[in-house]
Amino acid sequence: MNKTEALPPLPDERMRVQQKISTRVTVYSVVLGIVVVGIATTLALRGPAPELGPVLVLGALFALAENQVVELPDHADVSISFMLGMAAIVVFSVDGSLLGPMLVGICGAIYVPHLAGWDWRKVCINSANFGLAMLAAAAVFNVLVPAGPLEPGPLLLLALPAAVVFSIVNIGLYSVTGLMFFGRFPNVVEIFGPLLPQTYPFSILGVFLGLLYVDYGVVFVPLFVVPILVARQTFASYLELKESQEAAV
Repeated sequence: MNKTEALPPLPDERMRVQQKISTRVTVYSVVLGIVVVGIATTLALRGPAPELGPVLVLGALFALAENQVVELPDHADVSISFMLGMAAIVVFSVDGSLLGPMLVGICGAIYVPHLAGWDWRKVCINSANFGLAMLAAAAVFNVLVPAGPLEPGPLLLLALPAAVVFSIVNIGLYSVTGLMFFGRFPNVVEIFGPLLPQTYPFSILGVFLGLLYVDYGVVFVPLFVVPILVARQTFASYLELKESQEAAV
């Protein structure tokens, strides 16, 4: 007997491995979806219920920000989504709602390429990543925020622990997702290292945006956010043009 005939065909082995990974990811996605729905339902039943207006406005902007991520030359991604998340945390801290920030975070899973490809598993995973990270950050913020009117000084300090907790939960869930997809934990230092320094500055901007929303309503949100989104898109176009010029040389 030829020795090579005793070995399993490589395509079949590869197919079995892919099927195993697909099943594992599917189960993981369903579990995360059940957890998110269960927590959201519990928060909705126990209250306080969030106002619908801020959820829709900040959630839509959060989703828009995730669809306009800018990739820098060092392959680090720049997103202002946590700025909007921090604004939601400030806005909903007035009535102590945790469901509001969680729903805004879940909107980050409204990513057009995933929806266009009907990739429901990634939608579930991203809903959990953003939603649970926002929930944890909001819980820490609400515990620490002083009673009485919201003042910029204390809130700027509280933005730091909120940003840290958001990053820890987001990185932790991302790591588990990498394990499900690839069978090993990703190098989080390489992936998230360039991103962490930008989290706190965006959280500071989020505090000011949240205070503007609380004091003046939704009218100031577009005036604050739209120029940032336009500037980011312009910067992204510049990077694409520069990359194409360098490739042509």
